[in-house]
Amino acid sequence: MASSGLEIRINGRCIERGLYSKVFGKALHPSCNRFLAQIDLLVSKTDGMTIYEAKAKNTKAEDLYQLRLYADGCAMDGVPAKESVLIGARHPKEVCSLAEQLNSQCDPTGAPYHFVLRTWTEEGISA
Repeated sequence: MASSGLEIRINGRCIERGLYSKVFGKALHPSCNRFLAQIDLLVSKTDGMTIYEAKAKNTKAEDLYQLRLYADGCAMDGVPAKESVLIGARHPKEVCSLAEQLNSQCDPTGAPYHFVLRTWTEEGISA
């Protein structure tokens, strides 16, 4: 079994693990088996929350669909996302078009989506 490498937690509960290769596009080298990055999303039901799908390189349409899955799950759990952010090095035209199209739709509870595309550069983060 591969090392966890990267996992996402909500309020301390692990919701997905073994994400290193999905985020960075390559397997975790055995010399880094002790590496573990945890992203712990703390949820407050007062103002909604911002959820993220992060990619080290260029984003793809499937990344936006993954983010939509998270947004739908949050909405159905009664904790709607006020903003859903896809962050990566660059967003191809088809991803930009898809985000625009999804923003004209609503989540399962009837609330409009709010997908935002950001780059690492815009966030002041460089490789």
